[in-house]
Amino acid sequence: MNRANDHSKYPNWIDPSECVPYAKNAKEHTEKQIRNIANSIKRFGWQQDVVITADNVLVIGHGRRLAAIKLGCMMPYHRIDKNADQLTDKDIRELRIADNQTNAETGFDFDILQDDLDGLDFDGFDFDFGLPDENYNSVNESHVGNMLSSFLYPPFSVIFGNKGDWLERKRQWQQFGIRSELGRG
Repeated sequence: MNRANDHSKYPNWIDPSECVPYAKNAKEHTEKQIRNIANSIKRFGWQQDVVITADNVLVIGHGRRLAAIKLGCMMPYHRIDKNADQLTDKDIRELRIADNQTNAETGFDFDILQDDLDGLDFDGFDFDFGLPDENYNSVNESHVGNMLSSFLYPPFSVIFGNKGDWLERKRQWQQFGIRSELGRG
């Protein structure tokens, strides 16, 4: 194992095979996401370490671990350190979920994102920034009220799949076993 993209920022490095993934980690990591994390590590280096328990169980960084395995390299880590002797197993489980959820609850301000993307190059990444198409703002707003009376959401609305009521709808679908990423068959 090598320390690919080592910027000597981190004092502790570990072979990802020595870390035990948390068995009940509910965060899904797609091949696309793992490729993007690996590309980020190759391009920008390790800018985040993983967090592990005293017995090498992952707390934060399951996706980064999978990317390190894909790259065949060591990964930087630290052990839970803030009041580690006071954190219970329940606290650590809550930390794991809180870390995943804090990123899932928000989207982007598309105007700011569009401006910030200007001139940047994400060649090699497979990102869908979710930017609305050009015609998004050209919809005649006077039709919205009428459309809402016929549809749950107007068919031309921008859907934020990781926010608010759409996220709740996704959770309900998943409870019925519906998996949107598999398509309608």
